[in-house]
Amino acid sequence: MKPQSHWGEQEFTRWLFGLQEEDEHARTCPECQAELTRLQAVRKSITAEPEVSPEFLAAQRRAIHSRLHQPARHWMRTRIWAPVSAGVVLAAIGVALMLPKAAQQPLVSDSDQKFFTEISSMEQSSEPRAIQPIHSMFEE
Repeated sequence: MKPQSHWGEQEFTRWLFGLQEEDEHARTCPECQAELTRLQAVRKSITAEPEVSPEFLAAQRRAIHSRLHQPARHWMRTRIWAPVSAGVVLAAIGVALMLPKAAQQPLVSDSDQKFFTEISSMEQSSEPRAIQPIHSMFEE
């Protein structure tokens, strides 16, 4: 019969999440049993309810009650700063709109203008295009 080996991390994780039961080896091996005991102690410490003193809870209640009866200073500051900041933003937008714009470059350059003039004259000519090569043959 083959001797059983120690549990690995995967077996301990499965056991910890309730997906695997302890086998004969885990119950008899002192090393595996020590690891199971350690994991149980860690689980208990993680899932245990925290101990909160009554004095701490009473102090929290007193702080909440005192804040409930104080005027909200935060809202007072917001009432003042909200219109001021809106005015500053509007003034900045107004100044930006009032600044002169940079001179724009013309969309059509001189060489483009010549090209468009030639195209326009070709379109306005009464002669058909097919005759133009024949004219060039008879030029002096």
